Amino acid sequence: TLFHHYLSKRYHHQIHLTNCKQAHSIRDLCCHSASEFNIYFQNQDRFKWLCRFDDDQYVNVPLLIDYLKQFFPDKQSLYIGKPSLNEPKHGRGMDFWFATYGGGVCFSRSLLKMIRNDVQPNSKFMEG
Repeated sequence: TLFHHYLSKRYHHQIHLTNCKQAHSIRDLCCHSASEFNIYFQNQDRFKWLCRFDDDQYVNVPLLIDYLKQFFPDKQSLYIGKPSLNEPKHGRGMDFWFATYGGGVCFSRSLLKMIRNDVQPNSKFMEG
């Protein structure tokens, strides 16, 4: 469509097919996430951020870009999104927050460099 053509030219939008199943098991969701991380790492010199949203989310891309400009993605290790819970999760001897992945999250380049080895599409990542 004309709209997809516009997005392709304006925002370098691309569609990537994976071999991941269309299911909601942890393994299948991790497969999709690992594929997204791989695409970023193949193009990491071109992008300061990796932002991902489910296909049923509306994203105002120009407003998102303006919002992200206040940060320093090469110096700040940032994970930006809406918290999934009203309180931190407890596990492995620590408390931690995490964002609603489907609703949209953005990872800064600095954070992605830090977690690169932990988000590869291997059994360790896929099975936790």
